[in-house]
Amino acid sequence: MVGSLTRALASRGHDVTVVTTDVESAATRRPGPAGWRARLGGWPPSLDAAGVTSRIFPNVSNRLAYHAQVYTPLGLDRWLAAHAGDFDVAHLHAHRNLPEVLAARRLTRAGVPYVLAPHGTAPAIERRLLAKHVFDRVAGRRVLDGAARLLAVSPAEVRQLRAIGVSAGAITLVPNPVDLEEHTPAERGRFRHRSRLGSGPVVMFLGKLTPRKRVEQLVAAVARLGRPDVQLVIAGNDMGAEASVRAAVASHGLESRTTFTGLLHGSGRLEALADADVVVYPGEHEIFGLVPLEALLEGTPVVVADDSGCGQVVRATGGGLVVPAGSPGPLADAIARIVGESAAWREQAAAAAVRVREQYAPARAAAAVERVYRRLVCGGAPARKAAGCGVSFVVPVRNGAPWIREVIAAIAAEGDGRPFEIIAVDDGSWDGSSATLRTLADAGTLTLVEGPRRGVAAAMNAGIRAARCQLVAQIDQDVVIEPGWVTRMVAALDEPTVGAVQGRYMTAPGAGYFARVMGLDLAHRYAAIAGRATDHVCTGNTMYRTAALHQVGLFDESLGYGADNDLSYRLQQAGYRLAFCRTARSVHHWRDSLSGYLRQQYGFGYGRLDVVQRHPSRITGDRVSPWLMMLHPAALTLALALLAVAGLAALAGEPAATPAALAAVLLSGLTVERAVAGTRAAARFGEAVGLTFPAVHLLRDLVWVVAATVWTSHRLAGLSPAPAHSMRPRQDADRATTARLPPAAGIETVRSPFAPAPAPPLARRSSVRGR
Repeated sequence: MVGSLTRALASRGHDVTVVTTDVESAATRRPGPAGWRARLGGWPPSLDAAGVTSRIFPNVSNRLAYHAQVYTPLGLDRWLAAHAGDFDVAHLHAHRNLPEVLAARRLTRAGVPYVLAPHGTAPAIERRLLAKHVFDRVAGRRVLDGAARLLAVSPAEVRQLRAIGVSAGAITLVPNPVDLEEHTPAERGRFRHRSRLGSGPVVMFLGKLTPRKRVEQLVAAVARLGRPDVQLVIAGNDMGAEASVRAAVASHGLESRTTFTGLLHGSGRLEALADADVVVYPGEHEIFGLVPLEALLEGTPVVVADDSGCGQVVRATGGGLVVPAGSPGPLADAIARIVGESAAWREQAAAAAVRVREQYAPARAAAAVERVYRRLVCGGAPARKAAGCGVSFVVPVRNGAPWIREVIAAIAAEGDGRPFEIIAVDDGSWDGSSATLRTLADAGTLTLVEGPRRGVAAAMNAGIRAARCQLVAQIDQDVVIEPGWVTRMVAALDEPTVGAVQGRYMTAPGAGYFARVMGLDLAHRYAAIAGRATDHVCTGNTMYRTAALHQVGLFDESLGYGADNDLSYRLQQAGYRLAFCRTARSVHHWRDSLSGYLRQQYGFGYGRLDVVQRHPSRITGDRVSPWLMMLHPAALTLALALLAVAGLAALAGEPAATPAALAAVLLSGLTVERAVAGTRAAARFGEAVGLTFPAVHLLRDLVWVVAATVWTSHRLAGLSPAPAHSMRPRQDADRATTARLPPAAGIETVRSPFAPAPAPPLARRSSVRGR
């Protein structure tokens, strides 16, 4: 499959480098001990083409590579470190292997996007389940999340990926190509004669002998036929199931008319397929099924199970029967039907071969993946600088009706000719936002993705996974960016070591009192940051390198408030710098009411403790929330404790002056500090509400103390962190009067050959200038 796709891409003018290990592939590997000892001496000449370069790295142990798919290529990581940045885009094949992990890490560091084609290996199924789960925890999930796109070969694989939590917007459906150049009709009779099969009907299985292939059911089905003239051929290398298959053959008394060929390759494989009367594929979790298509190309009808993609393929092409999975009875009936009408079924297989050649041609697959590649590449060259890169805007929405049209309009106006898209993630709105977003999606202004409804971090991650560009701008539903925002933010990211940059928040004209207090407090703290460097970028008015986000694993979805702090710290741990761009301005519609302000401050206080638990060194805060600010809730807690001691002492008739005096000193200190800060802020920005900082921030500090108390009780009770503990959506609309609309489709597809089981509809993409 890789060879045919490689040649097709090269024929379209691309320079392709194939990087692989030296374990021989299924197309060349020999059966028996010689198989795992054989090593690939070079890229097979049959797969070579102009414009294709190969790099082959020797495995430390070919035995491990052959029997356990544990690849240990010497020199691969060093080569990737030197050359990953030479490419525009990378295409990784299969999941849960060391070469994939090494490539994903080096490509991410080089800022090169990669697509991942799992080929059915993404879910943990069949064998070595514990090892697979451990691998996923250590590295596998990070590779999946880091992929700019995941390619599914059938709707069945789309369902597999969605079941393990892959965002629908991150999946593109591209069926596998079939190597048509290899399939010139083989001369019939050669395999039959060589294997001494006689003239009776031949029922064949061809493929790896693994438990999920369920070859034992085929053996039982042949025994049910009651036809002693039928020959059973089992062709394939043993990958853990041959002993059980041989036991099944013996138990049904079929030894005398069963042939085990071992692995077949090259022309021998095609001659075997041509001489079979029917090829049977009874396996489960077959997300595509290349062997049945190859059998059809050789004019042989097929029988396949219906539990996954292979059944969809055969239903779409014809030339065979699809039976319920898991039972030998229907399998036997289908085999008997085809064997009994062999000539008619061969005619149907020949007609299906025409459809296979049309629907699964390498040129068609190459055109589809080329479209995916082009969407991921900025300017057709590796992006060392940000100036030529595209921008994906991600806007999580939950009850954002008051401002969402203005927010989207401001973003759309920023199109400047670069690749550009707007992705809105509707995370369960009930205030009319869903209808507004769907209208904008129908107009082609944005892509609408259904949110997972697990908090804002999960919604942002869903949008990031759907993003196609090398820069992600995350804008909140109540933030309206000003003209020139994109140009200034991209310029701030021009150095490749800068992983994220935040713009400057402005308070909306005519905002209420508490919104003005919130805006002034933040402006005063940002004014204390000298230069561009910062150690925390808030979400909502921020631009990230997409590769940097994927490298650190995106936002922590267990956090509400504090998810941006946590991500900022992890980006710095990964070696990225953070920047503050004062000239990229946006208007933030802060919460106006007292209750809204206090709810928000409660969330800040609770979320900060979640962050400190993960990053203990940040107990003293950061440049945006400095140590003096972090000292406030601790000092107030101590003051309240001293007042409580003084009160109890007074009730008991004991001296209470000392604890009361200490409490008064602490409270006075907090008041003076806030008075000084408020006066300076009022003078700097001409905003008189700064003079009320002492009173308002005393309320804020009290709420933080309450949040800390609740947080502590949750931890003592063993509750795991959850976004709802610190962050709740705005309650701006009447939930009962607005009907929730159906969710929007989120899976991008190419034109699918699976006609009887069509793929989900196209998600609409941004029509803003530059797309």
